[in-house]
Amino acid sequence: MTERVIGEAASILKKCPGARVTIEGHANRDGEWRGFDNLDLSMRRAERVRDELARRGIDPAQLVVKGYGSTRPLLPYGAPQAREMNRRVQFTVAK
Repeated sequence: MTERVIGEAASILKKCPGARVTIEGHANRDGEWRGFDNLDLSMRRAERVRDELARRGIDPAQLVVKGYGSTRPLLPYGAPQAREMNRRVQFTVAK
């Protein structure tokens, strides 16, 4: 995630201090056939975003992290741009 995106997310979250936000880490299938743990990678990806938001003043208690590995792709594997689009972090706000 870029500095700009993290900054924008922190700015929005500061306006909603009571909101519970899940930071979802995702990965593509790269490396799985060689035994690489994409579930762990996606979890570390989400944790890094949480830590950066906390460093910017967001209460870590309102942030939950989850790693989904390659189980929730945005695009089907093999599609153009699937590699880039499935490697991501998403925010979900609880209602």
